[in-house]
Amino acid sequence: MGHPAQPASDVYSLGCVLYELLTGRPPFPGTAAVAVVKQHIGAAPIPPTSCVRRSRTRSPTTCCACWPRPGTAPHR
Repeated sequence: MGHPAQPASDVYSLGCVLYELLTGRPPFPGTAAVAVVKQHIGAAPIPPTSCVRRSRTRSPTTCCACWPRPGTAPHR
């Protein structure tokens, strides 16, 4: 936050879009924008495999690979 957007931002956004396409819900639900931003910064989403009954592809794990773990450096 507070830095110019980089390619890692696109990868992260792609992971969020894939998550919602696979599960039918956003990775970080909430009604207040501040609460959602806090989740993006410091929380991990519920694994998509917990939200999707069965998947024939590796997509659930692929979308999680788009997000850096809290406290780690973003993708480069």
